[in-house]
Amino acid sequence: MTSKLKVNLINDSGDNNLITSDGSGNLTTQKILYPAFYATSGTTDQSVNDNTTTKINLGTEVFDTDSAYDTSNSKFTVPTSKGGKYLINWSIDFLDTTENTIAVTGYLYKNGSVIHTEGFNANAPANAQFRRYKVDGTLILELSASDYLEIYAYANTDTGNAVTAKYDEKATYMQGYRVGS
Repeated sequence: MTSKLKVNLINDSGDNNLITSDGSGNLTTQKILYPAFYATSGTTDQSVNDNTTTKINLGTEVFDTDSAYDTSNSKFTVPTSKGGKYLINWSIDFLDTTENTIAVTGYLYKNGSVIHTEGFNANAPANAQFRRYKVDGTLILELSASDYLEIYAYANTDTGNAVTAKYDEKATYMQGYRVGS
């Protein structure tokens, strides 16, 4: 004897779709890796002044599933009822064209305070035409609704000149997605 259960829709107690079928064996599951976002510095380099912590402007969205990334303030805010564990990845690509010897640091801020730091002292040969340094980080964070994330940069140069945070979606960015509750 064979038993069959035939359904095109499975909902939870709040009547939210968990699994749907189009009747041809194609399933659609809930969006478990949402919210998700990817924001970059767009097409504009940003100056990072010597011995100054500078907020990085990430004003270009590549995608933002829940409208949780604010391009005007360059920050991701966890939406209501979307708290949980998030995988966050960020990167700052520094360019120094003035032959400074520099130390560069990138910071991930949560709710206005530093929670993750990456950096190094960079000593390129004196005859180098330019120096490019990348700092980045990847971590899993427990975030609650209304928590927000931003990235900042710091550079210390021999000459007091500013360095540049380079634009490009693969150079200076922040991205993340919810991995679970």
